[in-house]
Amino acid sequence: MIRLSFIVPFHNTEPYIEECIRSLYNQDIPKEEYEVICVDDCSPDSSRAIVERLQKEYPTLKLLIHTENKRQGGARNTGLKEAKGEYVWFVDADDYIKPNYLKDLLKLAEKNNLDVLKFYFDSENKKEDMLASKGVVSGSSLIFDVQTNIPLLKRCCSAVQQIIKREFLLGNNITFAEKVQYEDDDYAYQLYAYAERARLVAVVPYVVRHTPNSTTRRKNDIHRVKDIYAQALRMVQIEHDLVLHDARWQIMIHGCIKDCFDNNIFVILKVCSIREQLCFWNSIRTDITRFKPYISRKSYIKLCSYLMWKILQK
Repeated sequence: MIRLSFIVPFHNTEPYIEECIRSLYNQDIPKEEYEVICVDDCSPDSSRAIVERLQKEYPTLKLLIHTENKRQGGARNTGLKEAKGEYVWFVDADDYIKPNYLKDLLKLAEKNNLDVLKFYFDSENKKEDMLASKGVVSGSSLIFDVQTNIPLLKRCCSAVQQIIKREFLLGNNITFAEKVQYEDDDYAYQLYAYAERARLVAVVPYVVRHTPNSTTRRKNDIHRVKDIYAQALRMVQIEHDLVLHDARWQIMIHGCIKDCFDNNIFVILKVCSIREQLCFWNSIRTDITRFKPYISRKSYIKLCSYLMWKILQK
């Protein structure tokens, strides 16, 4: 029986992927009880060769190969389709897991029949006050109540900081957006809106590296603008699709969309060329009215002003 599947997408992670994989096997349960699925998302470096070499050492290490670059979300979806574990844990190839954490985490998830077991990650630049839920709660209760009604997703939405029941993901059709960056937020909103049995524990088994190629250090350009805008569109669709029994979800979704525009799109566009700005606003002009309920009056006027500017430039 496979208790857990680690899913590890990789692209240009040659300096880090061996340490990542070895950390997954440096755990305290028998290796035959879990599997590691690496997904080569058209990586141009020697990452695949490293995985193939490690397969000779670890029989449960699997390698899947993309013929088309689908970005991190697409690679995670590919791994999930092939996973056999009762639970899954998404791991980034430039990160790693601390030794001997898996036994207790997996035991807790199985004993409580959890949909989601959430924990914290450590990094070079981030220290958090660690909170914990009081036993098993719904995803909504975990997100809102564990911090005295402050939405936890504002700071804890990364795909790597939870163990998730595989059948829960498949049954609710929860997948990642493909061929884009910033796929974690809308995924996390679905995860916790649907979860009926969730728990947050105050442990830090996961270590995040801030590498030069990481999403958090991606340069500001028109491609980043388009990816953030695509995320805003997905958040609009999530509100439409979810049965939101708690009005606080709607407030949080609106806040996320507003943040996409006020603190990201408008800011990043300033460093883009006039031509890129014009092309972007022209491409989204038919969608503008969809965002009116979600963003501030000031932001909406700014959007309309950009479109008027576009017309005058013709």
